[in-house]
Amino acid sequence: MKIGNRKRIIFLFVLIVIAFMFLIGRLAWVQVVDGMRLQEMAYEQQTRDRTINSSRGTIYSSDGKVLAISAAMETISVTPTQVENQAELSQKLADLLGLTYDEVYEKVTSDSALVTIAKNIDKETTDLLREWITETKTKGVKIDESTKRYYPNNNLLSHVLGFVGTDNQGLYGIEKTYEDILTGIPGRVISETDGKGNDIPFSSEEYFAPQNGRDLVLTIDSSIQYFAEKYLKQAVIDNACAKGGVAIVMQPRTGDVLAMAVNPDFDPNNAFGPYNKEQEEKWDTMDSSEKKKLREKTWRNMAISDTYEPGSTFKVITLSTALDSGAINLDSKFTCTGSYTAGGATMKCWRYYRPHGLQTLRECLGNSCNPAFIQIGLKIGKETFYKYIDAFGLTEKTGIDLPGEASGIFHTIQNVKDAELATAAFGQRFQITPIGLITAISAVANDGKLMEPRIVKEIRDSEGNVLSRNEPNAVRQVISKQTAETVRSMMEYVVSKGTGGNAYIEGYNIGGKTGTGEQGIGASTWYVASFVGIAPANNPEVAVLVALFDPKGASHGGGAIAAPVVRNIIEDTMRYLQIQPNSSGENKGVIVPEVRGLTIDEAKTKLREAGLKANVNGKQSAEIIIQDQIPKPNVEVLENSTIILYTEAGADKVMVSVPNVYGKTISEATNLLKNVGLNVNITGLGTAYSQSPKAGASAERGSIVNVEFKITEVD
Repeated sequence: MKIGNRKRIIFLFVLIVIAFMFLIGRLAWVQVVDGMRLQEMAYEQQTRDRTINSSRGTIYSSDGKVLAISAAMETISVTPTQVENQAELSQKLADLLGLTYDEVYEKVTSDSALVTIAKNIDKETTDLLREWITETKTKGVKIDESTKRYYPNNNLLSHVLGFVGTDNQGLYGIEKTYEDILTGIPGRVISETDGKGNDIPFSSEEYFAPQNGRDLVLTIDSSIQYFAEKYLKQAVIDNACAKGGVAIVMQPRTGDVLAMAVNPDFDPNNAFGPYNKEQEEKWDTMDSSEKKKLREKTWRNMAISDTYEPGSTFKVITLSTALDSGAINLDSKFTCTGSYTAGGATMKCWRYYRPHGLQTLRECLGNSCNPAFIQIGLKIGKETFYKYIDAFGLTEKTGIDLPGEASGIFHTIQNVKDAELATAAFGQRFQITPIGLITAISAVANDGKLMEPRIVKEIRDSEGNVLSRNEPNAVRQVISKQTAETVRSMMEYVVSKGTGGNAYIEGYNIGGKTGTGEQGIGASTWYVASFVGIAPANNPEVAVLVALFDPKGASHGGGAIAAPVVRNIIEDTMRYLQIQPNSSGENKGVIVPEVRGLTIDEAKTKLREAGLKANVNGKQSAEIIIQDQIPKPNVEVLENSTIILYTEAGADKVMVSVPNVYGKTISEATNLLKNVGLNVNITGLGTAYSQSPKAGASAERGSIVNVEFKITEVD
């Protein structure tokens, strides 16, 4: 072989080897380095993957009413490469779905493998589309099941529930906080296709069913929520409240939020507006920034997100602090001369023109006297004052399971001088949230124990099985039980004789406190009229706060316009909870039966059947006959009164001194008389203003003291 030919052969051989090595390298690259990416591309090209939305969990009220539920709907999508009659299909979809032809046609003719035309379409509409597809033999249209969030009670509890977005994701309220619990896991439909997106004959379609979200049971009672919203809405209208209002009802022993109403409210079914007829008329002319601002204002839950100066409702906290810390005692008295100067600042009493003069603690609270509480605050001192407001949880968030909660805003203790402490003592120059205040007031109602507010009670599966419970959480003991009982009795005085008379409900012992908080400074000053109430005062089942922001009506006083709202909410709630008037039996009158001439056992049985107790004086045996009784037969006494029975004729009677019950509430007067062995006959309502026998007189133990009560108006 010639040398030239040999070189050519060697050269060709080297070229072949190089080419072969390149091909091996390229194959290795495709198989090893780029294999996963190409495999994914092939899978995407050869399969169609459609998502099926899971159904969000249902939200229930504590009384079993559905507050939010997911209704079965359907999603319409199109595979553009399969559609032959594009214009005809676009027109049909536009007509059925209320869309424009151009926007549908743009999707139907796009280069996408699969495009969504519309979501949350009712089955009646999709059935019409199915009939048309069958008649016209149209290809490329897919109809998949989906869900739509629905709020059957419309505006009820809107700020607490919140709402979801177009993809069923929680955007606000409970829907946002519990998104991971409610949302579930979406399902999928996977089918094999060719390069043009057509289904491959005889291929299988895989269906992965969605897993529905879990259900929530709230602490909210739908009936109590309705009461709160109804009366709050009317108050906002009647008093032209420029900034709306808030009403919260809490169960003190558990911290359960039974109702949380905010006005103005909105319909979560139409969360993105417009929210009323006035807005409907100009909605289309509003720009996006105006709509965004309006939405954020409407969605804002003022009960937890807004802070305000609480005014005199805070005096309940100041009084609790002073008594519990020992800064004052029950015998402490304070003088009102119409104003008081602290730290160089002179602050007036609301009744400066007719000063209250010397007052007991009960009168200080009942009169809502600022000079008295300035003196109380100065006696407490700033270190102790701040220690207790921290303990009441007012400087931090309560921890309620709702988004956007704010913390209280106070001066740093280093910057607090006598003037700042004086104003803080009567509820000014610091800010707290409504949920923070009602939680602190509930601690007083709960024998001094602070509870964390609870809004979600249980998490359940779709079969109703309880998966977990949120148990009531006691945060700390803030004040003693004795202090709490004392303060509650003084709150009862506020309603029966003080500035809270508009919250009085016949037959119930209501405790409360008025508040008129001044907001802003100078020309920008506005007011929050508020009232806190507890019922029944001796064993509270509910604590209620109503705050009306910037009222423009005839009055901005809490006692005048907020107290009646609390009264209405409490009255309806007491009836709904079947807590009967005077359910403790203290004020129910019964007629004393004749038991003279009966044996001791017979007499005790007869008195017990009448709802009375017996105290036997003298010898006691089965055969002994009752010789005398006090009170005598056929007079009226309160149920559970004690009848003194004498078994010996002419026995010496036990005499006691009649206490002074003037100015006392019915329960206070009754307890005072019972403690010395006297019974009481009640006439009227309110506080005691007349008694017979008079205070200091000598009366036979077991005899009746007649006490007249009346409601006294205080300016």
